[in-house]
Amino acid sequence: MGDILVKQLKYTEAMDYYQQALKMIEKFNSAGHVDIAVILNQISQLLLQQKKSDEATDYCQRALKIRGKLYPSNHPNMAISLTNIRMILECQRKYDEAMGYYQQALKIIEKFYPSGHTDTVLTLNRIGYTFSQQKKYDEAMDYYQRALEIRQKLYPDGHADIASILHSMGIVSKKQSKYGEAMGYFQRALKMIETLYPTGHDLTATSLHNMGAAKFDQAEFGLSLYYYEQSLKVRQNLNPSGHVDMSAILYMIGSCYEKQKNPKKALQFHQQALDIYEKSLPNDDGLRQKIVNSIHRLSIVK
Repeated sequence: MGDILVKQLKYTEAMDYYQQALKMIEKFNSAGHVDIAVILNQISQLLLQQKKSDEATDYCQRALKIRGKLYPSNHPNMAISLTNIRMILECQRKYDEAMGYYQQALKIIEKFYPSGHTDTVLTLNRIGYTFSQQKKYDEAMDYYQRALEIRQKLYPDGHADIASILHSMGIVSKKQSKYGEAMGYFQRALKMIETLYPTGHDLTATSLHNMGAAKFDQAEFGLSLYYYEQSLKVRQNLNPSGHVDMSAILYMIGSCYEKQKNPKKALQFHQQALDIYEKSLPNDDGLRQKIVNSIHRLSIVK
C-alpha cells in the first residue's frame, strides 16, 4: 500500500502508512527483526524522494545496523542497505563515496551469485549510472554492457530490463553526442518493449521522448516533434487522468514549435505544461521555472 501511495506522489499518506507498519512490527517482534529493517529502508527511500537526505540517511543507517546484527558482513542482505546508502550519497552528489558502497555491494553479490543474478544486474546498472553522472562515459558503458550480457543470458527471448539497459546506453551515447549510436540503442529498446507490451509501457514513452531529445539536439525539429508527439500519445493512453511526465513532453513539443518559428503554438503547449506542473510539483522545481520563463518570453513576442 505504501509503495502505491508513493507512486501516486502521496508522500504524507505513504509516510503515515509506513510509520504505522513500523509501530506494529516493533510491537510484535524483537528490536532486531528483519522486517523492521525493511520498513526503515522504505521510509528512507520515501524521504529521499522528498529530498530529505539527512533524515533518509538516519533511517538507512538504522536498517544497516539491524542487518549487521542479523547477518555476516558478506551476506546479500547487507548489500541492500549498502546500496540504499549509496543512493542517498548519489543524491547528495557524493559520487566517490557512493561508488565505494556500490563496489562493496557488488563484491558481496558476485560472491554469492557468481553466474549472475538480478541483484548483480541492478548493482552494475547503478554503477553505470553513477559513472554517467560523473561524466565518465566510457566506464559507464562498460558496466551497462556487463549488465546487458547477464540479462541476455538469463532472458534470451527479451525482457523489459534488457530494454531498460539499452535505453540507458542510449542516454550515455547521447551525452557523448554520438547521436547515431544513441538512436540505435533507443530503437532497439523501443522495439523490444513494444513486442513485450504492445498496449503501451512507461519505457515506450520514455524511449520515444529521448529519441525526440536526440533529434532536437541535432536541430532536426520536425523529427523531434514527431517523436515527442508519439511519446505524448503513449503517456495519455497509460495515464488518461494526467501524469507529471506529460508536462516535460508538452514543454518540449512547445520548444519544437518555437524553433520552427511558431510562437503561438509554442505558447499553447508551454501553458499546458505549466498547468500540469502546478498540480504536481513544488514551485521551486527547475523545469517549472524554465516553462514560466518561456511563457513570459513568448507572451511578449509580436
